[in-house]
Amino acid sequence: AKSRAYPTVSSLEYLELGNYEVVCKSYDQMLDLHNTVDNTERYGTFPSQLLATGWLEHQRHLLSCVLFIIDLMSVRKQSVLVHADLGGDHTSTIASVVQLCLDPYFRTLDGFVHLVEKEWLSFGHKFQTRAGRNREHPEQRSPVFRQFLETSWQVLQQMPHAFEFNEELLYV
Repeated sequence: AKSRAYPTVSSLEYLELGNYEVVCKSYDQMLDLHNTVDNTERYGTFPSQLLATGWLEHQRHLLSCVLFIIDLMSVRKQSVLVHADLGGDHTSTIASVVQLCLDPYFRTLDGFVHLVEKEWLSFGHKFQTRAGRNREHPEQRSPVFRQFLETSWQVLQQMPHAFEFNEELLYV
């Protein structure tokens, strides 16, 4: 029997997304800032204070990872395996946003619901724990689903005509 030749070239790319504690701290600082700044201050020091939280930097890193994977898949025609070293939270986020960008089905209302069911619910995302509602494990709190929603909002802002729904669906 003849064996089929498969390419043996592969690469391992480490994409820095920050650990959960740092992301959570940045998210908390961003929320505190949002809750303490009134509308008259929003256009004064608010932008620099928001930058100082680090939340936007985490979003930038996440979007950079998504764009890197999209380039590998759609331009270079390579297969990609996404795996987060500390668990599945970043895996779900990255995989969901990549699919949202590449497949128009997931930009429909039914498709977006299917995406959340497939990548978050079926994957076993701990919504209550990550939202901080599990008093037994407060250290497992992480804003990763909110980060997914915010990243989806960013994509929606870039190409609103490509979506069947608007930003109101993404509000939590």
